[in-house]
Amino acid sequence: MLAVALVAVALALSNGLLASLGHNPQFSFTLAGAFAIYLATRPARREIVLTLALGLALRVAYGATFVVEPYFGSMYISFAGFAGIASLMALSHTAFRKSDFSVFGVAAFFPLVSILVGFILPITNRLSPVTFDTHLLAVDGALGFQPSFVLGSMINGRRLLWDLTCTVYYALPFAVALLCASQLRTHFKEVRRLLYLFGAMSALGFCLYAICPATGPIYAFHGWFPSKPPRLSDLSLAVLTVPGAVRNAIPSLHFSTALLVFWNTSGMRKIWRIASGLFLAATGFAILALGEHYVIDMVVAVPFCLMCQAASESLRDLGESAGQEAHGTMAMWIGAGLVAGWLLMLRFGIQPLVALPMATCALFISTVGVSLLMRHRLCRAAGTQLMYP
Repeated sequence: MLAVALVAVALALSNGLLASLGHNPQFSFTLAGAFAIYLATRPARREIVLTLALGLALRVAYGATFVVEPYFGSMYISFAGFAGIASLMALSHTAFRKSDFSVFGVAAFFPLVSILVGFILPITNRLSPVTFDTHLLAVDGALGFQPSFVLGSMINGRRLLWDLTCTVYYALPFAVALLCASQLRTHFKEVRRLLYLFGAMSALGFCLYAICPATGPIYAFHGWFPSKPPRLSDLSLAVLTVPGAVRNAIPSLHFSTALLVFWNTSGMRKIWRIASGLFLAATGFAILALGEHYVIDMVVAVPFCLMCQAASESLRDLGESAGQEAHGTMAMWIGAGLVAGWLLMLRFGIQPLVALPMATCALFISTVGVSLLMRHRLCRAAGTQLMYP
């Protein structure tokens, strides 16, 4: 895995990785996650100061060599990214000294996944030249309005609100890293399970993009978003050609990740539950207001998360009974069935969903309701064994 990581980094360096450090806040947040992992190891205060000094030196050297494009909070977000690079260097030194690469592997996991995603996402454009954004827009219309356009209008022209919304959107990798950091010292097996969970979720999500390729309203309906939703009668549910936009709308991996972060704080301190719940709500707002997703993307994300969460529960060392295994298997298959059913209907059976808006809304509610009910039963079957100090 180290060899694969080195090859990926080398390829990324020749494809603009260094330049992205100066203008990509999401990658800076990803690297900042490595700093959070580093702090979770509880290094000495002197070591922390040296690591921050190294991060500052790297930031100054970068600014003298590359162009840094300012964005909202760039002074702090960019520095946090370079502090993450310095943290990776410190953790690698410790790993070689102790011949134990487990913690370094956790910290390096997030930047590596970000780099791999940068290679994989453009492939979706070539695999699917057309998108089904009109289908997703029509299904959202069953609600009687277009939520993404309404929320987009709320932040359009309001600079501060727009910047804050973008910051929440970009901060997702840091939230995942914080979840892992909170359990690094006391529940390392749980951290390993979380890495498997988020890694497998991302890989499966990319595969599902091929079933019903879509981009998001800001790309597919750029001339309308967010001020004026297009009339469905003018679109005729035809497929679209949206060159240059990645096909990563449904299911929403962004919302899925935030939801899994919230679910996996179950049993932790109340402050973690509240913070993760607020972040989930803010992420849901951001992906709609920025035009990156439709409501149906979030609806399908809920059973998708149920499926992934139920599968990952088998990695817990809980000595599961036959009843617990049955609950996990049932939850996994119900989640898979709901995801498959929605994706197939959205691509091949869109007419009934548009013709019967009340029935479509009922499907929205039942999909989310059944998924949350199965998630509750999954937790209840595990009982207090899921609780952490």
